[in-house]
Amino acid sequence: SLGDHSREVIVLLASVSKFTSVSLLMAIDEDDSLEFDLDAPIGNYLPWVGVYGDRTAAQLVSNTSGIPGIGGDTEQHACQYDADDSFERCAMHIYATELPGTNPPETIFDYGSSQWHLAGAVAAQVTNSELNQALDRYIGEPCALEIYEVGNTADDPEQFTGDPESLTGRSNAHAGGGAMTSMQDMASVLLLHIRQGMCGDNRVLSPEAVATMQIDRKGDLPSRLSIFEERSYGMGW
Repeated sequence: SLGDHSREVIVLLASVSKFTSVSLLMAIDEDDSLEFDLDAPIGNYLPWVGVYGDRTAAQLVSNTSGIPGIGGDTEQHACQYDADDSFERCAMHIYATELPGTNPPETIFDYGSSQWHLAGAVAAQVTNSELNQALDRYIGEPCALEIYEVGNTADDPEQFTGDPESLTGRSNAHAGGGAMTSMQDMASVLLLHIRQGMCGDNRVLSPEAVATMQIDRKGDLPSRLSIFEERSYGMGW
C-alpha cells in the first residue's frame, strides 16, 4: 500500500479477480467430499442443455476453451456484463448459445469473457451455493478476509465509490472480473500463494495446487489479442 492506497482502502480488482476464482476451483477440486475434477468436462456438473459441455474447467480458466474472449464476437453473451441479470439465468444462456468464431478447445488462447462466467457457474453448481458463498467458505473464512465479494461492475464501474454497499451486480457475480476487496485482504490472498497454500495455520490449497495454477498452458497457441502473443498464461496467472 502506498500513496492514497492505505491497507484499509477498498478497490475493484477487475481481472485480478481471476486467480482468486481459480483458487476456489482448486480448493473444490481438492475437497474429497465433492465429486469434481478440474480436468473433466463441465457437462458433468452443469444440469442444463448446452453446447460447451465438452470443455473443462481448467480450459475455461486458462483461456484455452475455444470460447471467444475479449476481441471476439461475444454480443450474444452480453448478459455477462449486465449487473441486473440473474447469475444462473445468464450462465444457462451462455452455456446454450454457441458464439460465432468458437474453436475446438486448446487450439487458441482467447483471453477473458464468458468462459469465466461459466467457470463461476461450475463452482456454484458443484458446491450447491452462490459463488460468493463458495468463495467465503473456501477462501474467505480460512484466510480471515474481512472484505472479499464478487459483483458485476462491467457496465458502469464509476458507480463504485469505495463503499462496499456501492458494489453493483451481486445478483450476476462475474468470477473473471467482478471482485472487490481491501489492500490488506488482497495481501492475505497473495500470501496464500506465496506460502504454498497456507493462510496462517489453515491449509487452503496443497503446494501442488499452487504450482499447478502457475504452469504455462498457453504455450505456442495463437492468441486473438496480439498483446498475449509473447506472454505465458497459467490458470488465473
